[in-house]
Amino acid sequence: MPYPAATVHKSGRDTFFAGHYRETRWYRTMRPRGSPSWLLIATMAGRGAVQYREEKLLLGTGDVIVYQPGAFQDYGMADELGLWELRWAHFYPRPHWLEWLRWKEKAPGLLHLHLKKGRAFECVKTALTRMNYMARRPFRLGEMLAMNALEEVLLWCDAANPLSARKPLDERIQKAVDDLCGDLARPFSVDATARLCGLSASRFAHLFREQLGVSPQRFLEEQRITAAKRLLAHSSLPVAEIAVRTGFRDAFYFSHRFKKAAGSGPRAWRDGHG
Repeated sequence: MPYPAATVHKSGRDTFFAGHYRETRWYRTMRPRGSPSWLLIATMAGRGAVQYREEKLLLGTGDVIVYQPGAFQDYGMADELGLWELRWAHFYPRPHWLEWLRWKEKAPGLLHLHLKKGRAFECVKTALTRMNYMARRPFRLGEMLAMNALEEVLLWCDAANPLSARKPLDERIQKAVDDLCGDLARPFSVDATARLCGLSASRFAHLFREQLGVSPQRFLEEQRITAAKRLLAHSSLPVAEIAVRTGFRDAFYFSHRFKKAAGSGPRAWRDGHG
């Protein structure tokens, strides 16, 4: 089945969007400050390249990379004249996905996994195709179904990841993740969460960042912003009430943080996406 040069499917709620590129001319993307969401890129055919530090990672069929939020991004075609076919998704991971995203780190915030041709690669390819299809469906469950397909992708990647069985997510950090996501409205305290995990505050903060790539505060704010987007899109609650429900101290501070993460204030975002 022939593909257009590029298809991009953006959800109505802007918490997830995906695309399928088939580049045959020189193509490159560079974001020095990265993106606020996670970014997954899977090479289906041809060759791509990722620049990091003073090195270059060549991407071929079966190579999958993930950029964590805020990580420097510089990727494109490996050859000026050639082919790079890729599927990609910007997303905010569900809390239980984090253990499946423990891949080899090529550079700070840049994760890499290679899928050999076989069952795992074919299942990932099929799930990515379904993800893109669901992401462009014009009904309210499209994003959820696309996220379910992406979850399947990560499960197959985890099955092929040589690090997954050897280094699972630390039980104490998993406990902290579950606790933080269980009540987004509760005020956050590093000391209190560290005590819950049986760690000192400094050790907890270090271990959390080491395992998840972001600070506990950054992780919690990402979850709060995602929850706020759902409430803005699917409810008529006032912005001030949404701020309270998602753990922000007041509507002004909520609007400031929301705009920084989403590119527009909550009211403007609701007008465009609700």
